[in-house]
Amino acid sequence: MVHRDPSLSYIVGKNQLAGRSVRLEPLTRDRLEELRKSAKKTDSRWFSHNIEEDQGFDKYFEIAMDSLEKHSEIPFIVIYIPTNQVIGSTRYMDIRWEHKGLEIGNTWYERAYWGTVVNPECKYLLLRNAFEEWQAIRVQIKADTMNQHSIAAISKLGARFEGILRNQKIRRDGSIRDTAMFSVTKEDWPDLKARLESRIKALENQRPMATFPGI
Repeated sequence: MVHRDPSLSYIVGKNQLAGRSVRLEPLTRDRLEELRKSAKKTDSRWFSHNIEEDQGFDKYFEIAMDSLEKHSEIPFIVIYIPTNQVIGSTRYMDIRWEHKGLEIGNTWYERAYWGTVVNPECKYLLLRNAFEEWQAIRVQIKADTMNQHSIAAISKLGARFEGILRNQKIRRDGSIRDTAMFSVTKEDWPDLKARLESRIKALENQRPMATFPGI
């Protein structure tokens, strides 16, 4: 990781962030309607905007594009390779080049892909790029303490729980949010990488659910 605001080509690297089941591509305006369609199939109750509705999605999308253009965040679309369809989004954020650290966040997928290979492979690709290409020393992931689904998913990845940030932000309904903080360090990465590779291999033949029960 270098002491400059790198170009987008440097940020993403020469190679696509692609695995066997998912591919991550930088968000572009020509993907707006594909992503909007996908957002209607997620659960955005913990997001700052209700992206399942058009007005909330439009605000979310413009903020994401603005952050990309300023190189303050790097939003990606998530493409499910077997169908070549957009099924969600994730991003690098809170990028601290001088301290070789960043955050993975604003992640969501269509409900049908929850519990499949999609999340572990997305995180694997993002973490591998951060540690092995950018030479990061720390990657953090955080979640609303009320969002037990996300906390369980982060814990299952093998990220280390560091504690609770009390009164960290205001939810869109006006309530006060406490945030659970997790991290992966460069020292953690070799073992976590092997663990994720084994998990991905075990899940790669699992297909998304045709329907998803309400949560």
